[in-house]
Amino acid sequence: RDMRAIIEVLLEWGPRLAANAPAGYGADTGALVSRVRQALGRAITQQIFEDARECKVMGLDAHLELVLTQALNSSGDMEPTLAENLLHEMGLAIQNQEGQGLPTALVVSPILRAGLARYFMGRFPHLAVLANTAIPSDRISRVNVVAAPGPKIDGPNGTRPGSQSGR
Repeated sequence: RDMRAIIEVLLEWGPRLAANAPAGYGADTGALVSRVRQALGRAITQQIFEDARECKVMGLDAHLELVLTQALNSSGDMEPTLAENLLHEMGLAIQNQEGQGLPTALVVSPILRAGLARYFMGRFPHLAVLANTAIPSDRISRVNVVAAPGPKIDGPNGTRPGSQSGR
């Protein structure tokens, strides 16, 4: 990876984040990692999408992202039924991506990235979980599959929802 970019980000953001930390604590390592991943976005996406200008990714329903953010921020745990449904739906979404010959990349908010990457690692080791801030602005991002466990699984006429909306 680009060590120069990593060091530059750490030198720039380490002191800023440490200044905002409670007395006796250093910079938030999660926030530093997020800044580094954002700076390395081009290298990260190059590894996953190669030279494709358009990144066809999986995404989570906005309501689901909100529920997951609240769960991870409050207790750090997901309700068991939600967790089971999420694993099932991600499995289906991954099969869909692979069936189309596309990389298996899930794009989520930066707040969820690390937690979901750890959560999915054992079950889906080839799944790349990216923060939406890691995709460079000159790459077009298209959400190909929306994983949304719960009542929003079926779309109109019983079809699976799949957005083709731009980033």
